[in-house]
Amino acid sequence: MKKYKSKFADSKSLKEGFHAKDELLVGITFEDLMTAVESNEPTIDEASVMKVFKEMQNANIADAKYDLKSNIKEIVKILNK
Repeated sequence: MKKYKSKFADSKSLKEGFHAKDELLVGITFEDLMTAVESNEPTIDEASVMKVFKEMQNANIADAKYDLKSNIKEIVKILNK
């Protein structure tokens, strides 16, 4: 059986410092979340854990949007080949 190879898996045409296999959204571990809550919240309860999680999500999404906007033209060119 022939293995499928993505036409952009080896792409070098994204902006410098970016690769097609880079993560667009970085994962958040339970340890990351617990450390952030413990370090930044005076009261630790369900609401503070959810608040910090949402802040971490929003920061990751903002970073991903910035990276995506930086590479959107190259991504469109690659996909239209």
